[in-house]
Amino acid sequence: MAIKMKAPKGTTTATIEGNEYKIPKSGIIDVTNEGHIDTLKRHGFTEHFEEPADLDALIDAWTADDKDEAVEFIEERGGTADNDMGLKKLKRLAREAAGLEAE
Repeated sequence: MAIKMKAPKGTTTATIEGNEYKIPKSGIIDVTNEGHIDTLKRHGFTEHFEEPADLDALIDAWTADDKDEAVEFIEERGGTADNDMGLKKLKRLAREAAGLEAE
């Protein structure tokens, strides 16, 4: 399965280890090397899901052990969260940050 990421607004290209990603108008790129993901995230790229159901399923699958991932997910999308929050609240904030309807 190809990994898709969304570029920050206004980004037209990104070069990671000599690999150039040309950013289309949609802002969505296919990551060609899994090793590029962390670098792209440091530069403001976020994971992109084709279907809201895929994203909703990811959030639903989080457990108490996934709080770090939840906090990172929320903050990458402009929200504020921390590990002291309960899992239910983190899931709600993640859905809000991703633009999904709250359950």
